[in-house]
Amino acid sequence: TNIDYKALWSYNPFTLEKASCGYVGLRNLGATCYMNSLMQQFFMIPAFRKAIFESQPGSDSQQKAIEEEGSPLLLNQLQELFAHLQESEKKYYDTKPFCSAYKENGQSMNTSIQMDADEFFNIFFDKLENILKGGPHENILRKYFGGSLSNQIISKECTHISERIDPFYTISLEVKNKKNIMESLNLFIEGDLLDG
Repeated sequence: TNIDYKALWSYNPFTLEKASCGYVGLRNLGATCYMNSLMQQFFMIPAFRKAIFESQPGSDSQQKAIEEEGSPLLLNQLQELFAHLQESEKKYYDTKPFCSAYKENGQSMNTSIQMDADEFFNIFFDKLENILKGGPHENILRKYFGGSLSNQIISKECTHISERIDPFYTISLEVKNKKNIMESLNLFIEGDLLDG
């Protein structure tokens, strides 16, 4: 008898192989699409990916505080996630270990709760900054994603200019009724008239 066990057991290993385009996906664990899309975007920046692979947690003086949040494990899991995206022959990588290492108030990420991508981005970068602080790669996030925003107050009555420089990773742009990103950016830098 010639039994087709693949059909009988609903098992087809070819459905688990890497796509012909050469990329590996990330498994959505319920409501983790916001995280998956950010991780894939970070991975697609080769120099940033290389810097993450080379990164180590910061100095010992900060290590104890970091370990309480499980943060060094988060860096390790990010490196593992990137390694699987780069080297795996499977169709996707299961992000459970990363989600377990991503802690908020001592609790692992709840994969059934949707989060705002911008909020996740900011919290995740805050965690990474704390992990990398004091180490040789402490500035990689600023190098690849950071910017400086100049807030100026210019007097109409005298030549005095007050300026404050603030670092940022993201900016919020109005896109409704805008033709393109340049129109949104022009609105973002447009001045306000202050009375008083």
